[in-house]
Amino acid sequence: MRSLFIVVFFGSNAFASGNEFITCHVKSDNFQDCLNKAIEDGIKQLKNGSSYYNLAPLDPHSIPSMTVGSGSGIVHLEQNYEDIVVYGLTDLSVSNAQMNFETLILKYNTMCYNLTQTSYYDIKGKLMLLPVHGRGSCMLTLKNVLVDHELEFQLMEKSYYHPKSYKLKLHPEHAAYHFENLFDGNKILGDNVNNVINQEWKAVFEDVGLGYEKAWAQVFLQYAIAIFQKIPANKFFIQ
Repeated sequence: MRSLFIVVFFGSNAFASGNEFITCHVKSDNFQDCLNKAIEDGIKQLKNGSSYYNLAPLDPHSIPSMTVGSGSGIVHLEQNYEDIVVYGLTDLSVSNAQMNFETLILKYNTMCYNLTQTSYYDIKGKLMLLPVHGRGSCMLTLKNVLVDHELEFQLMEKSYYHPKSYKLKLHPEHAAYHFENLFDGNKILGDNVNNVINQEWKAVFEDVGLGYEKAWAQVFLQYAIAIFQKIPANKFFIQ
């Protein structure tokens, strides 16, 4: 497995789908730079989805629902979201890509310049001891987000790699929230809560960010599964 080349992580089987993707020689001096470019190129090629892999567009991407549990800090809100749409998952650059062929773990970082999530929300609980409730439309915008990616594979029969877990860690430079119709449309109370959330955005995101990370990681995991179940490892890693 040491003498091989790697096809882009989110790439396609060029022979089956007709697409061409970047390949990188492991022993090349510029392997890491090439791998960064290959992953970035592959993710961007999935912006509009893939009929070959039966994948919906990645950007924007729809998620039916998501639940964010009550945090352990200043946010004690049960948050339920539906009709979620995430924008900006392919507007990125990739760095620090590393594939460990012993553990079958791929790690890399992305810089996402503008991630936006719109949805319909239903929340109830407390924010900094203030009772909060509401349901309606909402938006979360993250700026200049450094994202840590970790994908773990399992070697299956016939040399297929099965993506078995995907982890994300989000490090936004800034986060902005807006919840419409808080307190059943009481504008004064709603504006005050929105202001508090945005003033304390860092503490808020640190408290509840895990929910977003898990939901978005599942998106990447499902895309990885759809691709790797069709292509054997010897098409990605050829001796």
